[in-house]
Amino acid sequence: MAGDGGIQGFWEPHTARADWCEQNYETSLYVAEFWNTISNLFIFIPGILGLFHSIRNGTELRFVVGYLAILTVGIGSCFFHMTLSLTGQLFDQLPMIWAITVYMFCLIETQSSRQKQNIFLSLVLLVGSVIVTIVTVVSPTPFLFRTAFFINLLIVVVLSIYYARNYRCNKSYLLLSLMFFVLAGLCWVVDRFACPELREVRDSLPQFVQPALQLHAWWHVFSGLGTAFHAIFIYDLRSKFLNHKPFLKKFVGLFPYLDVKIDSHII
Repeated sequence: MAGDGGIQGFWEPHTARADWCEQNYETSLYVAEFWNTISNLFIFIPGILGLFHSIRNGTELRFVVGYLAILTVGIGSCFFHMTLSLTGQLFDQLPMIWAITVYMFCLIETQSSRQKQNIFLSLVLLVGSVIVTIVTVVSPTPFLFRTAFFINLLIVVVLSIYYARNYRCNKSYLLLSLMFFVLAGLCWVVDRFACPELREVRDSLPQFVQPALQLHAWWHVFSGLGTAFHAIFIYDLRSKFLNHKPFLKKFVGLFPYLDVKIDSHII
C-alpha cells in the first residue's frame, strides 16, 4: 500500500484510487508492485497465443478481437501495477469491460450462421460498454467499475452454463474456468480485506517464501488461466457448431490454447 516503509519509488506520488497488499517498491524502485506486475504474464501469454493461433487458423474476427482484448487487459494491468497511476488504473479497468463485452457477444452468437450479422446485439453491447467507459473515466471509483464488471461476469457465467447444458461442447473447459475463477476470487478477497493479517503472516516467513503469499499476484495467475479456459470453451462451442475439429494444446505445458482443424487442414 501507499507509503510503505517511507520508500519513494520512481512513479511516486501514485494517483490510482486502488492499492493492494503488496508492499510498494519493496522489490524494485522502478516497479510499484513487482509481483503484481510480473504475474500478468498469465494473462498476457494466453492472449498472445490465442491471438496468434486465431489469426493463423483464419478464425472469425470476433475471436481475434477477443484475444486482442485479453492481451490488452494483460498490458493494462501490468502498467497499472507498475505505476499505480490513475492512467494505469483506467488502462487496467477499461480493457476488462471491453473484453468481457466481446466474449459476451461471442457466447451469445455461438449458434448463429456465418452469414447472420446480429447488428442489434452489437449495438446494445457497444452502447453499454461506452456508457460504462464514460462513467469510469468521469468517476474512477473502483466500486463502480467492480459492480459493472461483476454484473457482466455473472451474465457470462450464467449464459455459459446454459450453453454447456444445451449444446455440444467440451464442458471440462468451463469447469476448469470456473474453478480458476473461484480460486482467483478467494485470493482477491483475502488480499483486499485481510491485508494486515496477511502481511503479518508473510513477514514471519523466510524472505524467499514470502512471494508465495502475494495473493493479488495469484489472483492474476488464476484469473488469467480462468479467462484462457473460458475463451477456449466459447471457441470450442463455436467450432463444434460449425463442425470443425478443435484440439486443446498447451504452451510449455502450462498455457492453454485451441487449435481448430477441418479435413486435416488448419482453418
